[in-house]
Amino acid sequence: MAEEVAVPEKNDQIQDKNAENTPNSTNDMSIIVNTSAVSEEKTDGDFKYGFTLPDLYKIGLEFYKKEKDTLTLSYGDKIQLVALWKQVSCGRYSDSKLPDIGYFDVIGNDRRKAWEALADTAPDVAKERFCEILEKNTQTFVPFVEARKRLIEAEIERKRKEEEERLRREEEERRRKEEADRIRKEEEERIRLALEAERLRIKEEEEKKRVEQENANKIEQQTPSETTKLAPTLVNGDSNGRNIAPASLWTRPKLQEFINHVKRDASSVIVVGRGETVTIRVPTHENGSCLFWEFATESYDVGFGVFFEWSKKQQSSTQKDFSIKSNESDNDDATKTATNNEDKSSVEVNNDPTIISENERNIEIKNSDQDEILPVLRRNSQEEVIVGSHMYPGQGVYLLKFDNSYSLLRSKTLYYRVYYTK
Repeated sequence: MAEEVAVPEKNDQIQDKNAENTPNSTNDMSIIVNTSAVSEEKTDGDFKYGFTLPDLYKIGLEFYKKEKDTLTLSYGDKIQLVALWKQVSCGRYSDSKLPDIGYFDVIGNDRRKAWEALADTAPDVAKERFCEILEKNTQTFVPFVEARKRLIEAEIERKRKEEEERLRREEEERRRKEEADRIRKEEEERIRLALEAERLRIKEEEEKKRVEQENANKIEQQTPSETTKLAPTLVNGDSNGRNIAPASLWTRPKLQEFINHVKRDASSVIVVGRGETVTIRVPTHENGSCLFWEFATESYDVGFGVFFEWSKKQQSSTQKDFSIKSNESDNDDATKTATNNEDKSSVEVNNDPTIISENERNIEIKNSDQDEILPVLRRNSQEEVIVGSHMYPGQGVYLLKFDNSYSLLRSKTLYYRVYYTK
C-alpha cells in the first residue's frame, strides 16, 4: 500500500510566499539599526571598553549590519542574534507582534521559537547577551569597538579644544574691551584735569591781573595824604621799647616801563657785583613821615631787606649824595637836597662774598643800634616792580640792603627810586 505524503495546502503556500515578501517578516535576515548617536560622554555606568551597555549594543548592531556578509557565525548564533534583537526592540513574544509563518518556513519558525524561548528576558540582559555573542564568535568586533572609541575620544578632544578656543577668544575680547575702557577713562580723566588746570590758571591770572591793576591804580592815584594811610596800624616794639610799625610790601606790573624811566637818572642805577651786598643809606627827612621805595632788576632776582639805624655816627664808607623825591604836593619842588649829614645818603659795597649767618647779623644789628624792618630775602624783582613803604619810627637812617652774596657768577643791575611823604 502506497504511503501518503502530506502536501501543504494551497493556502499555506500562499501564506508562506506572502511572509517572505513582507518587510516585517522574520525571513529578513537584516537587523534594523537604531541610528541614534552613541553617547560621547563618559558615565559612571560604563559597561565595557569605556561604553555603557546601551551604547555598546548600538555599536554591536552597527557592526553586525556592516559585517554580516563577512562574518563566520554559526546558524544558531545568527538565529539567536535575531531573537535577542526582537526581544530588545519588541519585548516578550506574542503572535500579534509577528506575522503568520508558513509551514515550510524553517528559518522563520526557528527564529520564532528562539524569540519565544526568551520569555520575559529583560532588554538589558538581551543587549548584554547580544554583545557577548559578537565578542566571543567574531575576531573583528573588539577592534571595531576600540576604533569607535578612539573616534569618539578624538571628537570629544576636538570639541574640548574648540570650547577652550572659544573661551579664550571671549576672554581676550573681554580683556580688550576692559583695556579700551580703561584707556578711554584715563584719557577722559586726563582731559578733565587739563581743562580744570587751565581753568584755574586762567582764574589765577585774572585774579593776579586784577590785584596788579588795583596796586598800580593805588600808586598812580595816591596823594601825599593818602600815602601815609598805607602804613599799617599794627605797632611792634623792639628790645629798647621803641614802637616800630611793620613795613608794607607789594608789587606792580609794567617792569620795562619802570626800568626805562629810571635809566634816565644815572644815580638811580647801581650794579651789584658778584657775591656783593650793597647798602643804600637813606636818612629820615625832617618834613617826612613815611619812606617809599621802588626797585627792579633785569633777568635775575636779588635779595632785599630794610633796616633802621638809630645811631647817628658817621660811616667810614664812601659817601654819595643823592636827591630824595617828594610826593608832598604838585606845587613843591621835584627834589630836595639834604643840607646836613643826616640828609645825606651813601652806598656801602661789601666785597666779602661770605654769607653772613643769622647770629652774626643779629650781633651786628645789636652793636650798631639797628632794627630790622624787613628781613633780607630774595625777591622776584626781574618779574615785577617791588614796591614798599614804612612809617618813620623816629629820627635815623634807613638801610636798604640789596644782597647778591648768593650769586658768585652774575652781577645784577639794580634800578631804584626812593622818596618820602608827609
